[in-house]
Amino acid sequence: MSIEVSALTKRFGQFVALNNVSIRFPENGLIALLGPSGCGKTTLLRVIAGLERPDSGLVKVKGCEISGLDIRQRQIGFVFQHYALFKHMSVFDNVAFGLRVKARGQRLSTSAIKRKVDELLNLVQLDWLAGRYPAQLSGGQRQRVALARALAIDPQVLLLDEPFGALDAQVRKELRRWLRELHQSLNTTSLFVTHDQEEALEVADRVVVMNQGTVEQYGSPEEVYNQPASEFVYRFVGSSNRLYKTAGGYTFSYDGDIATSERWYCRPHDVDVFTSPTSDAAFARVSRTLSLGCVVRIEALTLNKQSIEVEIANQDPLISRITPGDHIWLRPRQTCRFSQPLSNDNAL
Repeated sequence: MSIEVSALTKRFGQFVALNNVSIRFPENGLIALLGPSGCGKTTLLRVIAGLERPDSGLVKVKGCEISGLDIRQRQIGFVFQHYALFKHMSVFDNVAFGLRVKARGQRLSTSAIKRKVDELLNLVQLDWLAGRYPAQLSGGQRQRVALARALAIDPQVLLLDEPFGALDAQVRKELRRWLRELHQSLNTTSLFVTHDQEEALEVADRVVVMNQGTVEQYGSPEEVYNQPASEFVYRFVGSSNRLYKTAGGYTFSYDGDIATSERWYCRPHDVDVFTSPTSDAAFARVSRTLSLGCVVRIEALTLNKQSIEVEIANQDPLISRITPGDHIWLRPRQTCRFSQPLSNDNAL
């Protein structure tokens, strides 16, 4: 079920949460809305759901305009960040709630509701917990109950607001994989809000990067990371190091004489590291080294105290020769250039 928003604007007093946003989400896609706090991603989700009314603009689902419809008429499933489960109801009753409150003419029979809830609990692998209450569940289990409840009404669209934000790292990782697999078995369009770049790139088919109420870029995870549409996207999606171009190449240190109308960057994994002076390489002093599984991150300071991050494979023999306080020399392998002005409001 495709979703289309056209010229959406939403203000809260003087604050512009959405600024003339237009975008179309493909049918059956799993799309991440990614951006920093206050960028408008949750507001966009809530406008689509009908929880907020836009000041102007339209929302369409499968070509039908729904902006004026009540939330109960939109057939949209919404999963809140903090689950919003009914504490006094069992898992079964929480999932059945949306089915039981339908108008009498649309309501399923008691036996049909039971069959549907049993199917959904089996789908989210919680059928064995049907009689328990939310307080007796783990965070991951509560999130799956909330998802089953959203799916119970056979939604045209499934919306998830930071669905893994309240969970610990290991549970988040497991649920990401589970949500991806679950989505492939559902015939629905799903949008989820996140500020976690890794989460968006790992789970989604498409990523919408938002900033200050506007869409900076919309594309596949690969496009957003490897072909950023703006300096903001490059700096927000993944780590980056600032560079300064000189006649002989690039340097990590700014001495006041280098033109800065163009801004150059490189990723931490695109830096060569040397333990002795090397042509076109910039001097830095190692602050610390961090083991991050398959890579080791080296944090270093240049002569003018600019912080640099470098990532190299943990099996690289160079690792054994680098300790905090050592002098190293750095040279970027791949760079990215931006020339459009970056406002202070957009600076990260």
